[in-house]
Amino acid sequence: MQATTTRGQQVVIMRPSNNSTCPSPVMVVTLIISFIISCLISLSSGQTYTIIAPSKLRPNADYHVSVSLHDIRSHVDVDVAILGQESDTGRFNTISKTVTMNSDDTRILKFEVGEWGPGSYRMVVIGKGDLDFRNESSITYEAKSYSVFIQTDKAIYKPGQVVKFRAVIVDPSLIPSVTGAIDIHVNVSTFLGQFV
Repeated sequence: MQATTTRGQQVVIMRPSNNSTCPSPVMVVTLIISFIISCLISLSSGQTYTIIAPSKLRPNADYHVSVSLHDIRSHVDVDVAILGQESDTGRFNTISKTVTMNSDDTRILKFEVGEWGPGSYRMVVIGKGDLDFRNESSITYEAKSYSVFIQTDKAIYKPGQVVKFRAVIVDPSLIPSVTGAIDIHVNVSTFLGQFV
């Protein structure tokens, strides 16, 4: 198994075979040497960046991206863009922000996503300066849907007490969409899973 870190290092994870109960001495020595080499590489080139963002994009909702830089010597200009094309209309949507960051800085960028339709979207982050990097990730579009809020009259009930509750159904704009009475069916089960 292999993974690439932000510094471009290769990390190798070794596992003993299924019929072996303990690792061989060669494997132990190899793991120790690999660990020492990765520590030395980390000490010599400590410049790293971290980007954290949701994997889902929703229309008319805020989208937050966290960018962190570590162990850099001078400033880095970071460009963050969310872009993509709607599948229904073919319209191209894009929003972007640029920030100048220093070593051990963390910034949370807030993007206000408008009335975007379903499509193929991605986030592109480019750093220019003391640390040059480019990171591109796809984002899943998730349309807003109806929400149901249920409220009870107590936080905890004792056996035999009546449970009083109300339910509010709202549309994607958080406006109540059902007025009047609605039918709700409640199945109550015991601790053993038997329905009452």
